Amino acid sequence: MIKKIPLSDLDPKKWNQLVLDSDSAPFYCLFEVLSGLNSKWIFIVDENGSGGYDAGMPIPLKNFLWKKRVVQPAFCQQLGIIAIDTAHKSDFLERALSIIDIDSWAYHFNETDSSISSGIDTLWELKPNLVLSLNHSQEEIRSSYNSNLKRKLKTAAKSDLTISKQEPNDFCPLFISEYTKLGTRTSKKALENVCSVIQSDIPEMEVDLELVRDTSDRIMAGGIFIGFGSRITYWSGFSTVAGKDLGAMAYLMEGMISKSVGKYSEFDFETGNLPGTRRFFSQFKPEERKYPVLIKK
Repeated sequence: MIKKIPLSDLDPKKWNQLVLDSDSAPFYCLFEVLSGLNSKWIFIVDENGSGGYDAGMPIPLKNFLWKKRVVQPAFCQQLGIIAIDTAHKSDFLERALSIIDIDSWAYHFNETDSSISSGIDTLWELKPNLVLSLNHSQEEIRSSYNSNLKRKLKTAAKSDLTISKQEPNDFCPLFISEYTKLGTRTSKKALENVCSVIQSDIPEMEVDLELVRDTSDRIMAGGIFIGFGSRITYWSGFSTVAGKDLGAMAYLMEGMISKSVGKYSEFDFETGNLPGTRRFFSQFKPEERKYPVLIKK
């Protein structure tokens, strides 16, 4: 039976079990992460005879004056349909859209939703996500890097940069401060929400917070990496002006990729859908995977 459920009525254990059983859900679809990033969710779930969820779709809802709108929250690149049986995704989407009354959409599905279709009047766009396979040796992965990236890594190595793991309480104030300096449109509240998530004890995911420093102990770059299932994801981070000159972010990414070989099968460059970061991450020669975006105005 398909149902529309507000966040307050969703069963967290059943939802997380669905996320874990699915092969397509990113870590931020876990109940604790969704509720930490945004409080205004509705969920469309397909409940089975045992009371569990066979499929689900988290929908971030915002009210603008008298209109209900779906707007993708910050730090949730892909949401979409989470299902154990992926063959019925199109049918689930049509049934889901039939029970919700929303005026406009700007909603990102996930990369395994690329074949879904619907009869409603919508515009579908495809956006790229960049994923690097870790099912190779470190030497094989490095050999595929482009020449510009290899030069940056040599510069970083000559500068004797170091990478160190951080505790959430130490990392978060620095992350908010440095990320704000980047001049993006991301609100401070969204950054604080990310910090509330990484400061929480969520057993299904592994949080790795890393900083890059120079020989004078100055901070050059930092990153948030989340291990979930067979994938490790670069969730967010920053690089200082001095760090950019020394190739600090390239050095950090290379260090985390090397560290993840043999532990995870994929490295997800989560912000690879943005033009600037896509150019940078493309130097690591990842695979480009498309995910659909539903636009309805």
